Amino acid sequence: MAKQTITTLTSDLSGKDITEESGGGSVTLAYDGKTVEVDLTGAEIEKLEKVLAPYLDKGRRTAATSRPQLKSSKRNKKDLADMRTWGRANGWPSLGDRGRIPADVEAAYESAH
Repeated sequence: MAKQTITTLTSDLSGKDITEESGGGSVTLAYDGKTVEVDLTGAEIEKLEKVLAPYLDKGRRTAATSRPQLKSSKRNKKDLADMRTWGRANGWPSLGDRGRIPADVEAAYESAH
């Protein structure tokens, strides 16, 4: 038996269906430190662009900001395994085999070694 899944994009503003022919889609907006994405029909996008045009024409372009990079651990797998084993034996019995090691466990391990 064949199964077909159809995803329909609808406008967040009006609830109308968005089709490729209508020129609608997702629009990313940023204002006052808040960035949002909204799905709009082609007509709604045109209306938004008309309202924003005077501000966009007079505004300065800025560099896109990126998300902060997560710091990777400088420890090797053996060091992390030793820290987990030590942590379980010294007050953190539920310390898992995977994932981030809590800062208090890491600090206590460093103090003990």
